[in-house]
Amino acid sequence: MTGISCLFDASAVVFLLFQVMYFQAGVSRRNLFFGFIVLACSVFVPLICLWFKHEKEFRACQRELEKPGPGASPAGAEAEKEAEVPDEETRALKLPTTVTSPSCPHYIRHLSIWQQFKTYPFIFIVSVALIHSTRSNTYLGIAQDHLASLGDVPPDYLYLSIFMLALPFSFVFVLPIGWTVKRFGFTNAWHVVNCLGLIQGITSCLPNLEVQVVTAVVYTAYRAYYYSIVAAFLPYKFGSRTVGRILGTVFLCTAFTNLLQYPLVKMTNDSLGGDFTPLNVGLTCLCLLSIPLIEGLRHWEAKHSLCVASSGQHPQSANSEADGGGSGDGLLCEQLTAVAAKADSQAGVQD
Repeated sequence: MTGISCLFDASAVVFLLFQVMYFQAGVSRRNLFFGFIVLACSVFVPLICLWFKHEKEFRACQRELEKPGPGASPAGAEAEKEAEVPDEETRALKLPTTVTSPSCPHYIRHLSIWQQFKTYPFIFIVSVALIHSTRSNTYLGIAQDHLASLGDVPPDYLYLSIFMLALPFSFVFVLPIGWTVKRFGFTNAWHVVNCLGLIQGITSCLPNLEVQVVTAVVYTAYRAYYYSIVAAFLPYKFGSRTVGRILGTVFLCTAFTNLLQYPLVKMTNDSLGGDFTPLNVGLTCLCLLSIPLIEGLRHWEAKHSLCVASSGQHPQSANSEADGGGSGDGLLCEQLTAVAAKADSQAGVQD
């Protein structure tokens, strides 16, 4: 998920290539976008075909697994099938109590999506997304005007080009992001996101073009860390059964706050004479709102890690693993929920 998120930002190089082809090679905008349409179709059409091919093979594999063994009666096979594939409401009843108990940090995975909406991790991820998606997308939108107000003028747009060139290199943070989550856990990884946001915000407030090179590099790291940790945190916390709907809900909420960009930029140009410093200060201060939310997540994880502590592990190791970190290959609660994997996957097929 981290790699996919970083490659998403790496696609920003397309627009830099457009700029080079338009100004240096003289390719018209019409031809640029027509070529881009052809490229997009050549990529997405095979994906659609492979999706149906994969679904067909998956269904065939399911039918093969559901075949009764030798000597089994049809009635017995049907009864076994019904017993193995519980519906969403009763599936949790067939799991060990250590998995479905609220004292286990992974019990959320076995709730319905409406119950998941009422948990603190969902409130946390929506709140943090509202903060960081808003500030990240707003700065991305004002970067050209901000740099122009500091003296980055056409036709070169040197510092804007540096900013656009830095974004595709988000892939270099794939390994550091994975190491951060594994070594320190998700709670501390969110603090890393916050610190990167604060550094990027502070440097963006300094009226110096050379310093904005640092802003571009830190912003690339900040954006890569934020979206990658969101993409990893959601399936880890909510499970694969509802992660798509959870992710869609989270970014639907952020879509409304992104509508604030236009009035903020208009106010900056009309009332502040194009000085983006106050806006950048406000975006930087938003990071401070994340701190109590992250510490609230830490408190929630500690409160719901009793099933880890009851296993006889060292408390420090238990807390680290409950938070999603630790140096081991897996989490204790991951092992506990392994018994539910088959029921989850079969329920997903039914859905």
